[in-house]
Amino acid sequence: MLEVTKIERYTLIREMMKFVRDNNIIEMMDLLDYAMEERFTDWFPLLCDNSAYIMDSYIKSNRYRTEGNERNDR
Repeated sequence: MLEVTKIERYTLIREMMKFVRDNNIIEMMDLLDYAMEERFTDWFPLLCDNSAYIMDSYIKSNRYRTEGNERNDR
């Protein structure tokens, strides 16, 4: 397996963030499961090796925003 460059890594993280937003992912497990099944050669290694923290933080932020909007709608 080849190492991704810094620019490629950021591009893949941007793709993952867009996927999280577009699919309203609110649990890290959902992103990891998708990556394992559908993006095993690019997203999955990146998540396992060094990008899980930023993606987990992003997902948590998405979840809290979603929960906040639900509370405001009541």
